[in-house]
Amino acid sequence: MPRPNPQNLSRPARETRPLIPVEQKNKVRNVMDRIPAKVIDAFEGNPGLKPCCKNVRDHDIELFKTHEELVTPNMAIITCSCGRKHYRAAAGGVKVSN
Repeated sequence: MPRPNPQNLSRPARETRPLIPVEQKNKVRNVMDRIPAKVIDAFEGNPGLKPCCKNVRDHDIELFKTHEELVTPNMAIITCSCGRKHYRAAAGGVKVSN
């Protein structure tokens, strides 16, 4: 067990940035042709999700950028009908095209 150490007890707060909305909230079923199949498969095949969360076509999706200078959105928030939010982040941008 590590000994108590002032460096381990105090850590700086993580920088938080407000998300910049890119597109209005939309139903996933309305933009299915723009979402990669692997995103849908990840929801449907995840044994840890509740049954309502697995039916991703009924969810709402919102696209965001974390920095103003980004060209494409790099964050998607998918909200289930039960209210649970699922976050999808991509280093090169979320692959949901216009």
